[in-house]
Amino acid sequence: MDSKIENIIERWEAIRREYDAKAERLDAERRLEYNNAFDNFREEIDAAGDWTEAVWDEFTAKVDRKWQEFAIDRQT
Repeated sequence: MDSKIENIIERWEAIRREYDAKAERLDAERRLEYNNAFDNFREEIDAAGDWTEAVWDEFTAKVDRKWQEFAIDRQT
């Protein structure tokens, strides 16, 4: 397969991971908003951990997407 096509496919996969991570982050943010820290402390900790992981996943997907866009631009 042509390397440009591979880069385009990888870019779209990175975009998909970015949006999936963003959805997970938004879900975790919503859970953080609605949990009462005094009554549901464990749930609050879990939501905060999920939010942190989702933010990291979103960041790495954005970096990967930018890298693929750079590779595509260099091939044109």
